[in-house]
Amino acid sequence: MILQIPLGRLSDRVPRRGVMTFASAGAASLCFVLTFLNGTDGLSLVCLVLMGGLAYPTYSMSVAYTNDWVNAEQRIAASALLVRVHGIGSLIGPLVTGLILTRSVKGFFYFPFCVFLVLTLYLLYRIYAHDAPSVEEQSEFQPFPLRASRMVASMLYRRRP
Repeated sequence: MILQIPLGRLSDRVPRRGVMTFASAGAASLCFVLTFLNGTDGLSLVCLVLMGGLAYPTYSMSVAYTNDWVNAEQRIAASALLVRVHGIGSLIGPLVTGLILTRSVKGFFYFPFCVFLVLTLYLLYRIYAHDAPSVEEQSEFQPFPLRASRMVASMLYRRRP
């Protein structure tokens, strides 16, 4: 959650797709680097923290990006679909990673690398193929920690002036 608020606030001020592309490309790059590290040194820890910091806000920014494109009547259905897709990913991710780990411990970061690479390529496609809402039309980012309580989430977020 280290970068969730800064990236979210940045995505309120500049086009959200660019921030999401930066975060997913950074997470993919760090996953790639982590496949070559031994996991016991300080560099591995720094890469893990940064990778988590870039990966964690992608769901919240995806919710905000979706809200930029749908009208108020569609938000509940869109949010339900995002939760469903996230749930499916939460089921498939550990299963695929477990299968990869049966082959090699070094392969632990291959699957997240592939996921973030696909997300980055999709976002680049969206940037070049479709116009984005202007920054003024974007909805305000709301930090949406997936596993934090409502109280913790309210402590993380303070209204901007």
